[in-house]
Amino acid sequence: MAYVGRNAAEPTLGFTKQGWIYYAALDGLSEPIFKTHTVRSKDQGRTWEDVTPPDNPGYSEDPYLYVDPDTGRIFTMDLLLPCTRLSRSDDG
Repeated sequence: MAYVGRNAAEPTLGFTKQGWIYYAALDGLSEPIFKTHTVRSKDQGRTWEDVTPPDNPGYSEDPYLYVDPDTGRIFTMDLLLPCTRLSRSDDG
């Protein structure tokens, strides 16, 4: 197992058809606390790059990531009581 550069309280993994790995983690050790980070590996987990959406809300009470197996579209969702925030990407 390789360190992805983030600590994770509630990690979620997603995989694309081309073998890219996406990892969303609620980083309880970062500032501000409970900031969600999304990282991606294009080389089977050897290296990771931060691809957190620029409009990331800054914290999350429950992050989630999903990769649509047919379209490759990536979705991230953060619970921000009393609602949620959804981000998506069509280009990885």
